[in-house]
Amino acid sequence: MAIIGESENGNKTVTTCIYLSVLAMLIYIASFLSSNSQLLQVNSDSRKCQINNFISNTVAEQQKPMESVERIQPDSNFHRNEPETVENQSLKDEASQQFYRIARRFHKRKMFLREQCEEKGLTETTKTISSFRDTFINYLDKSSTVMCFIPKAGSTSWKKVFNSIHANTTIAEEGPFQDGHLHLKFYEKLPRFQFTPKYRSKDINTIDFNKWSDRFIAVRHPFTRLYSCWKDKFHHHAEIVDYEAQLSKSHWSKYISSIKKYEKQPYFLKSETSKVDLRAFLEYVAEQKTTGDMHWASYWDECAPCKVQYNIISKIEEINSESEFIMASIDAPSRIGQFPSKNFHSTHGEPDVKKKTDVEKVSEIFRRLEPSLVQKLYKRYQNDFILFDYSYEEFLGEKNSK
Repeated sequence: MAIIGESENGNKTVTTCIYLSVLAMLIYIASFLSSNSQLLQVNSDSRKCQINNFISNTVAEQQKPMESVERIQPDSNFHRNEPETVENQSLKDEASQQFYRIARRFHKRKMFLREQCEEKGLTETTKTISSFRDTFINYLDKSSTVMCFIPKAGSTSWKKVFNSIHANTTIAEEGPFQDGHLHLKFYEKLPRFQFTPKYRSKDINTIDFNKWSDRFIAVRHPFTRLYSCWKDKFHHHAEIVDYEAQLSKSHWSKYISSIKKYEKQPYFLKSETSKVDLRAFLEYVAEQKTTGDMHWASYWDECAPCKVQYNIISKIEEINSESEFIMASIDAPSRIGQFPSKNFHSTHGEPDVKKKTDVEKVSEIFRRLEPSLVQKLYKRYQNDFILFDYSYEEFLGEKNSK
């Protein structure tokens, strides 16, 4: 082969061998790529595409009876961007079935919200964007996502996720920091409707939220959310100095003064670290005529669920089994790390309830309350109960549920 010009015979032989070896390698690679093109295509598909396929199958099966809501084991992982191998194929098959069941569950939540909004005539509202809280409705145009982060429903953890996507950081880098507190800048990273000129003065009815393909909301049973608020905001936290100082600010002091007016002996539930009695706090909330503080305001008042029509609904009660599905749904890059779920379903160090869920624990407490108070609280959060498919009868107890 005359490919090297003038040279000695020895050099010609060596160069020819190298050329032929490279050529053989290229032919082999081309053959491999051709025979494995389908496998490579499958591996390159994003998890979001897989979810869309699952959802399509779900829609096609709508005439079939929906599975009851199953709890998937908390250790199920869907391994974003993990390459397929023979060794993990059987694990993948099992995970895909779990993934499919969760996809159906999320589709059911989305459709349930839409149906309830229509059936109850809740699609119209006069609320304007300017009345939304600054920590609630956020958006990311580059990922076509709208998010409502309402406090005490896992909002801080999900805000870490979306902050990481937006700011090109990791979840660990989003805090908490050495002082145990999240700094103000943590809450100001994502674009907010309230501070965007083209949105802030508009009537919410004039905004087409369908322009964002992913519309995310995190929710929680309204009564466990109220209990969590009381444990967090109306207890002393001496171990977190910065946070304790924040809770000593004027507006929290005013809340405490107002709530104490509802206290009466004997206290219902008040310890040495409690600033107010639980029953007094609940009576204060039940009697409020306004939407109240952001930490106990309703999803209905702050997230406009029937106007935004959320299609990714996270429930804190299922977060340990569903976080990976949601991370895949929003195409969260693997570089940001795993969802920070270790603090969910905390028992606050109370040894007698370590094996109970939040709903079981709080329902036991609420069943000791006057039924009339529980009914008032239900009426205050009635739209939240209806739209997100929560019940309250177990919080009344059998003798009070009639």
